Amino acid sequence: MFRSLKSEAELLLLSTNKVSRGLQKRILAMMNRDEFSILARNDQLITSYGQKLFQKHGHLEHLHRHISCKMRDLEQLVTAARTLDPEVTWLADCLRPDKSDIAVKAVKELCGFAQVTNKYKTLSLALKLGHSLKKCCAVAICSSIKENDGEKH
Repeated sequence: MFRSLKSEAELLLLSTNKVSRGLQKRILAMMNRDEFSILARNDQLITSYGQKLFQKHGHLEHLHRHISCKMRDLEQLVTAARTLDPEVTWLADCLRPDKSDIAVKAVKELCGFAQVTNKYKTLSLALKLGHSLKKCCAVAICSSIKENDGEKH
């Protein structure tokens, strides 16, 4: 319980919308140059999530790859959701209540869900994406509270 509360409180710490120099040099710079890394640089919610992870674990060099992988998983989710629904542009679109079915379908597609057997090819990815999406929801809610945007939260 305490760890969960602590994690939620850390999301309220001040952070800028801009990508920090550390995240830029140590995480984004080491990503492969492809469509996924372009999305990582441009999707505000993914970079905010990466920034929160970097604030928490950035001093531990062995976790830099972990942060990069978490961001990349979210990028792949957005790309899969875009193929299912052209209205989805950013990760924040996947978090909208009317797009929740699209997000679930995209996760199932990424994780190799088989309808016949009702099993995932890579269950661990589905679990990781679920945890990351939960954290991203908290980041988005905190961001809208800070911006005093009553419509989003």
